[in-house]
Amino acid sequence: MNKVVRYVTAYFAWIANLVLALWLAYLCKMDFTNIAALFYKQGDWAYLKAVDFIDRAFTIALGLGWLVFMILVEAYFRAGAAKDDLPRRFASVTGPLMLVMFVVDLILFWTQGAGNAGWLRWLVLAAELGIGTALLVSAKTRFTSTSK
Repeated sequence: MNKVVRYVTAYFAWIANLVLALWLAYLCKMDFTNIAALFYKQGDWAYLKAVDFIDRAFTIALGLGWLVFMILVEAYFRAGAAKDDLPRRFASVTGPLMLVMFVVDLILFWTQGAGNAGWLRWLVLAAELGIGTALLVSAKTRFTSTSK
């Protein structure tokens, strides 16, 4: 494959993972808000102030984590493009990311009430689990077959 095409592909894969990571950060923030709402008692102003502070700190931590993820994944994909190993590297990053998204989305699903969800929500959960598992298995089998 042409070197330029490999690097363009690597950066498209990088952008796709950044969008997925932003969506994961959004889901994490929604999880935190829903879990905090479960423990709220009417008129408890101290709890509201504490949750507001923790929410702001959590948002900053999510942003810093996303920044570190962005830098590390870009270097990892660029190295994969140079070695012509990009599909395995894409699968080894995106698979676990999708599985973490599944877990966080499942927690959000439970806190919002599983009985209120339509079939589309179940389909999204199944897609996150299926795609994440398929990518992770693909990354592991490619890794073991190329290392022999």
